[in-house]
This record gives sequence, C-alpha cells and structure tokens, in this order.
Amino acid sequence: MTPPISWVGGKRSILPVILDRFPLEYDRYIEVFGGSGVVLFGKEPTPFEVWNDMNGDLHNFYHCVKNKHLSLLKELGFLPLNSRAEFFLMKAFLN
Repeated sequence: MTPPISWVGGKRSILPVILDRFPLEYDRYIEVFGGSGVVLFGKEPTPFEVWNDMNGDLHNFYHCVKNKHLSLLKELGFLPLNSRAEFFLMKAFLN
C-alpha cells in the first residue's frame, strides 16, 4: 500500500533495503518515527503493529483516515456523488 502522504525524511526510495534487513519471522512491529508510514505500509502485516510519531497533526490525520474517513472525504471535497454508480461505490466502501 502506498501511504496517503509524502513526508520529509521518507524512506520510500530505500524501502527495499530496509525490508531486506527485517528478520524472517516476527510477530510485532513498532514504528517509532512514523512519518508517512511507508515502512509500515510496505511490509507484510503482523498481528501487532504500532505507528507512532511526535507530530500531533500527523497523528490526527491518520486517526481521521482510519476512524473518520467520511468526514475527511467531505472536508477534502472528494465526495461529489454525481451518479448512481458513485453512490454504490461509496456504499460498498462504507460497508
């Protein structure tokens, strides 16, 4: 998955190098300096994952992406339901 934002100091260009250094087996991943989350989103999911960052605005953004996506879409203006097909697409997304 591609992160929804770019971030200063992002690791997108070196992600393959970082992932090659991961252990073969692990059951938890803790992202201490979360940023855009490119490493978290680029690795295989694990049962226990933590994304952390000191930036409160960034934390709030990811909270909205995860828990308040419809409000975020409205705020960003990405909710122009102009057709029945778009309505069914949004309905399926929300379900």
